[in-house]
Amino acid sequence: MNAIVPTLLIPVAILPISCATTPDPKPIDLATLESAREAGGGVAGPWTPLEDGITNLVPDGVEIAEGQVRDGTGVSIGLLKGFNARNLAIEANVNYSGGGAPGLIFRAQEKDGVITDMYAATLFANGANVWRFSGGRWMLMLTEAAKITPRVPHALRVEAKGDRIQVYVDGQPLSELRDDSLTAAGRAGIRALEGPCKFSGLRASER
Repeated sequence: MNAIVPTLLIPVAILPISCATTPDPKPIDLATLESAREAGGGVAGPWTPLEDGITNLVPDGVEIAEGQVRDGTGVSIGLLKGFNARNLAIEANVNYSGGGAPGLIFRAQEKDGVITDMYAATLFANGANVWRFSGGRWMLMLTEAAKITPRVPHALRVEAKGDRIQVYVDGQPLSELRDDSLTAAGRAGIRALEGPCKFSGLRASER
């Protein structure tokens, strides 16, 4: 007959499980953005600070540089100071009126205030587009329908990692894009054209 050996119970301390989280970065002070222009795109468009954001619409009585426009139909670019990343997340609340097209740019290659290469995710009347600017030319990479209401803030977000680019509008993901043309680290920021646009709550983080 086999002997019965009593089981020794050893108390084990149950420790709380902790998950590492990365808090959302604080909104960027839009007054610190650095103006830039596209290669072959003339002068850098103007920006006008607002109490709760920034706009490419310039009020009467405010001086603008030669070649710039007041009504937002030009091209205005603002780059985050000191931010350079390959893999990143960037987001902002954007709205437009008229034919305006607010957008976020990333992996921008810039020298002396001139951008030669970049990606741009742009909101417009019928949805969102993703463009690639290289060699002085724009190429449409993706267009996706979304319900966009003029003069109403919409949350626009881009996540880029390696060759993967994901765009979100109001928290909803659009079709994923894969492109390995521009994978080097670069600058990021905002871009407005074709009419009045407004930006607020700009955030960016390296991933």
